[in-house]
Amino acid sequence: MDEPSRTDRILGAARATSSERRLIISVFVLEDGRLRLGLVCGHSITLTRADAMEPLEAGRVICDLCDGDGTRETPRTSARLGTLLVVGLGALLSLTGCGGGGSSGGGSGGGGSGGGGAGAANAARPMLASIDPDSGPAGRAVTLSGKAFTAGSTVRFDGVRASVRSTQTDRIICDVPAGLPAGRVSVTVRTAGGTSNGVDFIVQGAGGGGAAAPSIVSVAPEVGPPGTRVEIRGADFAADRADNDVTFAGTTAIVESASPDRLVVTVPAGAPSGSVVVTTAGGPSNGVRFFRTGAVAGNAGPSGALARNFIDDATFDHLVVEVDLVVGRRPGAAALDLLKRRIEERCRKPGGVLILVDDEVASPGIASWRVDDVRAFEAANRDHFGSGNTAVLYIAALDGGFEGDSANSRILGISYSGSSFCLFEDNIDFAATPVVGRAVIEGAVIVHELGHNLGLVGNGIPEQRPHQDAANPAHDIDDACVMFHAIETSLVSQLLGTVPDDFDPLCVEDLRAVGGR
Repeated sequence: MDEPSRTDRILGAARATSSERRLIISVFVLEDGRLRLGLVCGHSITLTRADAMEPLEAGRVICDLCDGDGTRETPRTSARLGTLLVVGLGALLSLTGCGGGGSSGGGSGGGGSGGGGAGAANAARPMLASIDPDSGPAGRAVTLSGKAFTAGSTVRFDGVRASVRSTQTDRIICDVPAGLPAGRVSVTVRTAGGTSNGVDFIVQGAGGGGAAAPSIVSVAPEVGPPGTRVEIRGADFAADRADNDVTFAGTTAIVESASPDRLVVTVPAGAPSGSVVVTTAGGPSNGVRFFRTGAVAGNAGPSGALARNFIDDATFDHLVVEVDLVVGRRPGAAALDLLKRRIEERCRKPGGVLILVDDEVASPGIASWRVDDVRAFEAANRDHFGSGNTAVLYIAALDGGFEGDSANSRILGISYSGSSFCLFEDNIDFAATPVVGRAVIEGAVIVHELGHNLGLVGNGIPEQRPHQDAANPAHDIDDACVMFHAIETSLVSQLLGTVPDDFDPLCVEDLRAVGGR
């Protein structure tokens, strides 16, 4: 084939389909021998190649200016190359549109081939967060939690392949493989997107005399400061308390009493949050997570003052959310689940997040709460404070209304300190309508108040690009963001069923800039 002319000559065009939109891509050969990809958004990406006749390698491109359709100026980092065939050259490019989540199939438009090549190029690298239980003998079923798992995922324990029972995008159940020596091994997950990070697992073997390794079923309570008495339930504990070695994240605890299926221990001073493990002559048990908190209140400061404690894992890699409530005003399960999901999505807490619904107290009979009243409620009922490697966020679910209420607008929640916010559940009832239901409003409000404690918008962490509503400080100007000012008032019902419950891209950008996800 003759060498193509070194001019801005259009050599081919094709369409690449992503899961979100369709982009038209034109391929040009420039005089300097580079291939330029022109996107429908108007931006272009140039690939350098010494010989345009050779196949181009699969790769990744990023459009930092738009969503791929030119409609809004939002940075994107998920643009990928899916497969498409350039007519007339036979050069194989790897291309998908900006913002796409990967093509819906293996094929491309414009004569592209089918198969799995594009899917592999688009697959995200898996991430392994935890293993439950985190120790056990060969043959024990364990649950791996994380993200970007796919059908056909393989699991290896120090290179030994495990038998996988079931796979979901965020969960794999497999069996501990046989043939591993007792002790610590690294577990990884491999998919088309690559190999995950490793997470430690302790392989249990028979101890001296063939004694069975102990196993832990539950630890209660699962959160508390040093000195807390904890009951450990399980099997194959030593009957003599001196023969049970109990550790909290590696720190030895005092065993007060023992039986084959029950131990009572005291949380040791200096222990961080982490796994509780019982070791007997039979070896170590599985580990069960315990959150070690503090018992003494610190200076929380104003809302947003402790934002980075909640966002990153530099000091605190565990997070407890303590919820105290007035009788009958318990937040709904859907709202609490949404809160935990948003924390896990946007904050780095690899040790885990625990939502603890704690004290339920009689109503103090306050019809119109003041901030000082809310602080007094917290002082009387809050049990857990940040300490060691655990941060604590406090939520008070209250009855009655707030002193800032008016006939036309009622306050649904307020963030009143660096580690605390409250919900006015009666006002949430008032705001609900047949169009915008109570569960929708409560979920949005609880995430909104979380956002204030995370320092959004300009309330503790800096804005990477301006998006604060000047008329409503610490709120987002975009009504599609959960930080929009109307979310925390009864005016939320005027959003007509489109109430946002997530942070917009600019808020996410702010969180990522200070260590969030």
